[in-house]
Amino acid sequence: PTYEPSTVRYDGEERTVSVQVDSIVLSLLRIREINTTERTGLYVPAWVFYGKTKTGQYLDKDYSPQIVFALNAIDGSVIDMEMGY
Repeated sequence: PTYEPSTVRYDGEERTVSVQVDSIVLSLLRIREINTTERTGLYVPAWVFYGKTKTGQYLDKDYSPQIVFALNAIDGSVIDMEMGY
């Protein structure tokens, strides 16, 4: 995910987005193979940042623990948790 100091909604209203990191863990994450329709993938070491996100004045849904950011520990690339790679 990409977080910016402020975002503008489709209706033009501006809102703020903030991220609070509670812990950072070196662990294995399953990464989906790119350009395949199958659910195959690899486990890679990754720095995983857990915490909370807040949009405006409201906390986003509390998924505990919530991954707010992940970095591939081998090459430093950002892992998109929604896309799976």
